[in-house]
Amino acid sequence: HDLSKRRGENAAVGRTTPDPAGITVVDGPTPSVSFPWRSALVLPLLGGTLFWNAIMLVAFTTSLAKGEYEVLLYGSVHGLVGLGGIWFTVAMLVNRTTITLDGETLTVAHAPLPWWGGRAVAQREIAQVYVTEVRPKKGSVTYSLFAEIQRGHRVQLASGIPRAGRARFLEDWLAERLGLAARPVEGEHA
Repeated sequence: HDLSKRRGENAAVGRTTPDPAGITVVDGPTPSVSFPWRSALVLPLLGGTLFWNAIMLVAFTTSLAKGEYEVLLYGSVHGLVGLGGIWFTVAMLVNRTTITLDGETLTVAHAPLPWWGGRAVAQREIAQVYVTEVRPKKGSVTYSLFAEIQRGHRVQLASGIPRAGRARFLEDWLAERLGLAARPVEGEHA
């Protein structure tokens, strides 16, 4: 994907264009790139969360109707797991990760539901951006986007990216805007 066409007069006014796999690029004085969290994982997750919470709802309402209030105490951990499942599932459906280059700072934010992992990194400290492949034991593959900091350590910018093409696009977009030349990094996805 040739990103060089994004430069020029149109960039000064700012525009929003869709790019591969649901990625949205905003050019202008404060360029940003964002992508949704939705993936094939959300359907079984939604089914499991609904099933779990239906069981919890029946158990709690039955116990309350019978006056068995101790079930609320013992089942509170299970109820909290159900609420966490709802939060995670809704986040998978509606959240987006946005990477913004604002002045001297690269900012990563997740919204609209609050989520951990947001960060800010001084652009001048970034020596390289690269993608790694994550292979858990169960066989699914995701990708993570990292920034190598000049002080010698790395900072994770985004994780759980479902497709290599999306991760590569993010890497290329950032490298171009930060003026970084491509060079191999240990552990980088080829």
